[in-house]
Parts: sequence; structure tokens; C-alpha cells
Amino acid sequence: MRQVAILLTDLPGVHEGPGVTQHGAIIRRKADLHRGEVVRIGGEMQASFCVFDTEQDAVDCVVAIRMAEKAGPAGIRMRAAVHAGPVRSRGGDHFGPPVNRASRIRGVAHPGQTVLSDPVARAVDGRLPPGWRLDDLGHHVLRDLDVPLRLWQLDETDAPSRFPPLMSLDSRCHNLPEQWTSFVGRDEEVVQLAQLWTKAPVVTITGPAGVGKTRLALQAGAVAVAGAEDGVWLVDAAGATPSELGRRICAALGAAGSTPADAIAVLLEKGRLLLILDGCDEPHVARAVQDIAGAGVRGHILATARRPLAIHGERVFELAPLAVPGGTPERVEDVLQWPSVQLFSDRAALVDPTFEVTVDNVSAVVGICAATGGIPAEIEKAARRVRVQTPKEILDRLAPPSQ
Repeated sequence: MRQVAILLTDLPGVHEGPGVTQHGAIIRRKADLHRGEVVRIGGEMQASFCVFDTEQDAVDCVVAIRMAEKAGPAGIRMRAAVHAGPVRSRGGDHFGPPVNRASRIRGVAHPGQTVLSDPVARAVDGRLPPGWRLDDLGHHVLRDLDVPLRLWQLDETDAPSRFPPLMSLDSRCHNLPEQWTSFVGRDEEVVQLAQLWTKAPVVTITGPAGVGKTRLALQAGAVAVAGAEDGVWLVDAAGATPSELGRRICAALGAAGSTPADAIAVLLEKGRLLLILDGCDEPHVARAVQDIAGAGVRGHILATARRPLAIHGERVFELAPLAVPGGTPERVEDVLQWPSVQLFSDRAALVDPTFEVTVDNVSAVVGICAATGGIPAEIEKAARRVRVQTPKEILDRLAPPSQ
């Protein structure tokens, strides 16, 4: 793994034209001058991804880009984020939780704004280029639902504070809990869910225990917050009687009430909201969901259950286990592209920061993912053992060799 500073930029609302080409050239030139590597540039919103060996180089580079923007094409205002952490490099690209986190930071910024994570801000404190300052933006929960991260705005000393609040979850209506681990391997499923609930009042994520239904629902909810005028609200439906479910829904929405009818009345007052009902495995819960959906509520319901609710208007999203590499692994780089391996590697690094998938252990890691059937909860359980066992020892415990 390699410790790097990550600079991500994009041009919201700008997709093509000579100004875009000129701005891309500025990024390449400044990254080169500040000992950076342009991993990729272009694509949607003309996003760029650069890495540097030090936080100082990354910050000096983004300042240089901002200064060049002043003489550049009018109307080109990039948003930028700088974060740092250990990443894995393969095939000319870089991967890992710090890259994902940098993307989340960029996503909460506004055009023309540069946001730094707290580790980066601390690393360059007292060494900013002349005429530049850091403004403390406080702690923010990002769309990965990870623990709140303190963020800073990099701006010119004589510039007024001219940006609206960051577009983080803190500034939106929701009751989604923080998550202490990163979201791995399900980004495509989040997009598919968002498409489904625009077509149906109820979408149910189904699948066996441990497959990650709740975590996927939470991540989908976090992404949906920006478009839900009346918020995203999580309700634990597991083991609830109809009356208890009504009370829990009312409580989540900050309203008085203790019956399903009360919950429906509250929901009818709302507009575009997303109600996440987690653990809808009891038949009476399914009936209550049917009553809510049939009452004309304008929002959407995202449920999780081991089986479909079998109610009118339901769309079922069957969540499969994470994909597992097949056959004999040939290259570590190829194996690391599989979500199940990414999850094992990420969780193993939480208990042993030195852990990496290498030529020596890749066969055992693939075997672990296969032995767990790609079930995320089982992969995470196995990964926690790297504190005291090698991947080979973990695999032997999961699938003892035949005698």
C-alpha cells in the first residue's frame, strides 16, 4: 500500500467545449509541476483524479490551479477535495477507502470551492502559500455514513466566505445512523435501487441473513437524501406489532401517534420522503406496509426482508452474495477487482493495518471468499481473524482439507 494525498476535482454542469479542454490542460501542467500523478481526467463532469506523495504538494497544486483559473475561461469553476491515506495501486489506477472518501468530500462541495479533510489541513497548517487561509467547516457526515469528518475550506485570505453550507447529510433531514466501516462492492446496486423506487411505491430488498440488505438500504438512503424534500427516515420494523410499527414510524418522523392510522396520517402530510423499513419479515408488517402504500402516501418505501412482502405495487430487489473469483488466481491485481476480495481486504486492514493481499496469500483469500459463499457478514467475520491467524489458517478452519 502507498500513502498518498488525493486531489479530486470536477466541473459540475460543464461537459464539453474549449474551456473544458483548457482547464484539463491546466490540471495536467500544475500536477506535473508539483510532483503529482494524473491518474485519470475527463468523463462525467470532467472529473480529475491526481495523487501526490505529500499533502503539501497536493495543496500547493490546487492553489496553483485556482490561480490559473483566474486567467482561464470564464464560467469554469471547479470544485475540489483533498484527502490523504493508504491506497492500493494496480494497472495504473489507485483504489481503497481513502479514494472513496475523497469522492464523498468532493460531492458535498460547491462549484468554486476547495475542501480539505482534517488530516490534510493539519499536515499543511502554518505552511499554506502566501495569501491563502483555512476556514473550519466543522464535522460532517458524508454519504458513506462513516464517522463524521472534520472539514476545512481552503480560500484566499482576502476572499469573503461566499459558499452555502456543505451538501452533507448534516444539512438534510434524516435519521440515518453513522457506520463505522466503509461501504464496499455495492455501488451498482445503489444506482439500481434508485431507479426502481421511481417506478413503484414499495421496493423490497430481499436475501438471506448476512447478505447486506440493511447496509445497502442505508447507503441507498444516504444517496437519496439530496432529492427527498421531506427527508429519509429509518424505522426498525423487526419484531414490531402493528401498533408498535405505527408508533415507531411516528417517532422517527418526530410526530405524536401510536397506531398505524396515526402513522398514515403523518405520512400523508409529508411530500417526497423515503421511508426505510428494516426487517419486515413478519406477515402483519407486510400488511401494514400495504396499508401505508395504499393510502396515497406520496413518498416511497424501501423495505428489507428475507422474502418478498407479496403486496400490491411491490418491486423486489433480490440481493445476491458478493461475487467470488473463480478458478486459480493468476494476478493479485485481477483478484482485487472482485467485491468479495475487496471487502475481506478492507476489513482485515481494520484489525491489522499492515495486511495486504499478496502473491503469497491470494489463493487463501480467494478460498476464504468462496468458503463463505460471498456472504458479507461471513467475510467480515473471517477477516477479523487476521489479527491472530494467517489467511491460510483461516481458510483451513472454514474449509478443513479433506483427509
